[in-house]
Amino acid sequence: MKKILTLIVLLAIVWAVPALRNRIGLAAVPVLEKLGPAGEKAANPFRRWEARNELSFYLRMMNDDRTEARALPDERDFSEWVRRRMPEETGIDPWGGSYWLRRRGNEYIVGSNGPDGVRDTPDDVTQSATM
Repeated sequence: MKKILTLIVLLAIVWAVPALRNRIGLAAVPVLEKLGPAGEKAANPFRRWEARNELSFYLRMMNDDRTEARALPDERDFSEWVRRRMPEETGIDPWGGSYWLRRRGNEYIVGSNGPDGVRDTPDDVTQSATM
């Protein structure tokens, strides 16, 4: 019990201080995964943070393409666009699923299915921008 409380306090400190979260958070995920289901659950805030950052990056790249008059991806070729536009990116979210794109008029929504792996559920991670 003492170990769990210590872990929770350390995670709270890391999460509360952005500089620590950036530096330590993602490195802590493999350690947390080894703790079983409780560790997996404790790693999800770090994974959500990582997914939001990647999704924001994808939207910035899409905005760059729009500004430079390049074609924007559509829902069907989003994964291919990620691989072509950013060869260093995998297009895979922190839970092992593919990122996706949805377009509603001028609004582009990029997302991850989150920990449950099912799209359009409350645990999805999404970012959107109007282009």
